[in-house]
Amino acid sequence: GASPPNLALLDDALDEISFAANILVRYCNFVGKGGGATAQLEQLRQAYEKAEVRLLSFAIAKAIDTSEPMEVEAGAQGPSFCDDAYAICAKSMDRSRDVGGDAEGKVRAKVEEFYAPGGPILGALRKNTGCFPKAKKEEKAEEGKPQSTLGFFASALLEAVDDDIGGAGDVWRYSDEERLEGSLRRIVGAWVCLKGCQGLGIDTSAWQGELTKEIEDVLDAHVGGDKVAEFDAVERRHPFHTLRTALMKINFGVKEGGGELFKKYDSEEVLREYFVGPIEGCALIAALQAGKCCGTEEVARIVYGGVLRRFAELFYVGSTAKKCGPW
Repeated sequence: GASPPNLALLDDALDEISFAANILVRYCNFVGKGGGATAQLEQLRQAYEKAEVRLLSFAIAKAIDTSEPMEVEAGAQGPSFCDDAYAICAKSMDRSRDVGGDAEGKVRAKVEEFYAPGGPILGALRKNTGCFPKAKKEEKAEEGKPQSTLGFFASALLEAVDDDIGGAGDVWRYSDEERLEGSLRRIVGAWVCLKGCQGLGIDTSAWQGELTKEIEDVLDAHVGGDKVAEFDAVERRHPFHTLRTALMKINFGVKEGGGELFKKYDSEEVLREYFVGPIEGCALIAALQAGKCCGTEEVARIVYGGVLRRFAELFYVGSTAKKCGPW
């Protein structure tokens, strides 16, 4: 492949080329088309297009390669390449508008290619690029796989989720807490890219779907849902297992003796053990309360909404659904 250029020098050169092209555009508009100025402008545009596309390709690749977790907004970390990619693409598109001609369309098409479902930006996010500190990643590479505190089946679910996003080889080297933090950074990264696409004026559907997928994967792994339900009979350490087990045993809707049965579960101690405790013990909820996603209020609302939906499904869906009495 081509050797990487000096990106800083190329960026400066493109600034000068776009400035010169803009001057020629104004001159040609003033004196009319034709003549030597028009020919020079077309030559300048062709040189610019090739150089700008080259800069974009190498700059995005470098941003991905050097990516680390960074604070995107107060309290919310995400991969640095998500923010860098937007800045790189926005500057290139601004320059292309100054150059005019076919340059704007060609640069825009390249930017859309980068953000497309098969492009390098989405591919890097699914591989957890920039979701873990590089120093920590190198340290973990020298260590064996830690013993998961979630238990065998919840860990198996997390492994399946990691396989699905293509990063299981690296993710498994981290503790449950570190993996959750990485998942939250990936969610924030998808949110940043979604907003970036909106700012660039390109299609956002792929990133809207990716954001939803990332959130649902985290909810499946840390709150519960269809995937976790298969393992709940033996997975004692899943945060919502105790709550689901309690609901399977209680029949709030019985008519005979229903009041006495409910009183048994109406004490503060029992409510805390079977209902409040499991929720407080959910690592995802604890992370959100600690502000891991609080900077992106829109994302936090979606995640909390998903938690509440999963919680409600314990009462109304499947084997734990309850037909409640008049109480």
